[in-house]
Amino acid sequence: DDTTSVLLESANFSPINTRRTRNALDMNTEASYRFERGIRAALAPIALRRATKLMLELCGGQAAKGIIDLYPTDREPPVVSISRRRIRQVLGVDYTTSQIEKTLTSLGFEKAKEPGGLIDLIEAVEAAPAAERNNTLWMKVPYWRSDITIEDDLVEEVARTVGYDTIPTTMLSTQIPHWQPQPITELKDVVKDLMVSAGMQETISYSPTTLDNLSKVDALDESNPPLRIANPQSSEWEYMRTSLRSSILNTLGSNRRIAQSDGIRIFEVARVYLPRQEAKERELPTEKEVMVGVLSGPRFTTSWMASQEDMGFFDAKGALEHLFTGLGIQVTYEAASDSILHPGRTASLTVGKTVLGVVGEVQPQVLEKFDLEGYPVAMFEIDLESLLQAASEVNISYKAASRFPESYRDLALIVDSDVSSASIQQIINRHGLVSDSTPFDVYEGEGVPEGKKSVAYRVVFQSPRGTLTSDEVDRFQGDIIRQLRRQLGAELRG
Repeated sequence: DDTTSVLLESANFSPINTRRTRNALDMNTEASYRFERGIRAALAPIALRRATKLMLELCGGQAAKGIIDLYPTDREPPVVSISRRRIRQVLGVDYTTSQIEKTLTSLGFEKAKEPGGLIDLIEAVEAAPAAERNNTLWMKVPYWRSDITIEDDLVEEVARTVGYDTIPTTMLSTQIPHWQPQPITELKDVVKDLMVSAGMQETISYSPTTLDNLSKVDALDESNPPLRIANPQSSEWEYMRTSLRSSILNTLGSNRRIAQSDGIRIFEVARVYLPRQEAKERELPTEKEVMVGVLSGPRFTTSWMASQEDMGFFDAKGALEHLFTGLGIQVTYEAASDSILHPGRTASLTVGKTVLGVVGEVQPQVLEKFDLEGYPVAMFEIDLESLLQAASEVNISYKAASRFPESYRDLALIVDSDVSSASIQQIINRHGLVSDSTPFDVYEGEGVPEGKKSVAYRVVFQSPRGTLTSDEVDRFQGDIIRQLRRQLGAELRG
């Protein structure tokens, strides 16, 4: 009751500073929502006068003279140009200058003089030729329209005020470009989806790398060095990578430091940059689309229901089988060698005579360079251009599902150690009534002759014409065993 003097403040705040502070404090308020979107500075004195008037009307008293203004910048409303030329470009119609002025004036805009500053003059000359500048209006934006900043904003105001339904429908000035198929781009999307559905996670890394990283995975050819960036952002991004292997192993190392006891399944689809042999100055490298992936750590999360075995070669092979099945490709796995993969645990992937890539387990000495000791690491690398070639040759055919039940037999075969599972499975699947076959066990050791191995398959028989009897299944099984004995020297394990 003793208050005799009241000081009113009407403030405006910087939208950039308000937004940064809100993000830093993680505090959303009605005031931050309002001020971070920008409010015209001219509203502050108007609001101050309005508040003063209401206080005098409702409470009485006398207002002191003057307003103390501490706003740091010019409070003049912006001036934005609009031309008939731009309206024709955006709307496809031609309004007269008087129509444009009348429409904008009705919305509170005021006609202003053309800015006379040097910078404004340069911008005006660049915006339109001299003949068009006579058909250009400069409009002062009202203080309540903080959303008007560029010429196209004024064009939109004219269009919505005149009415979109008054704008005639016309054909495009040029033809719509023909759709150009991009098979490699479409394949990349399909491959990513299939790998994610197989339980893998996609990662993205920078294309530039260092010579040290490339040398760790034996991807550095001193006689033909990788492309060097003229002005790299840092010494760690100086050369364009010729292999994704170091990138994915670095990513695995970063994740392993955080999740030390979790299974990690990651892959990356990106380009590598292969320098051309005897390249001329300024000649660009060959760019190839490649996919690489790694699996490391426990196969299952810690649980009393699952064993704590580590992932290895067959886990990577399983992810690839899911990919190839989705693409309809029959891939052959053949023993191979690779400079960073473990001997005896490496296989090349081929379709006919086309080599798609390689899968195997990374050698321990290579893992040490990336601080990945403790868990085996299975890696695969696929050339997507070769994969596209193989996928484009796939002929998809359909057949009706059988109405009759399946019958299965488990076969344990003794074969030479160098006989591949794919060659055995090919002979089994060649039988007309075999609908599926799956290897489920491989054993070498006591009870199996030296130089031999035992491979067990589940063979599923199914006829489209009727239910198979036990005698019929036994006869078909005998036919398969005879074929395996004749071609591979296989014997049933006793």
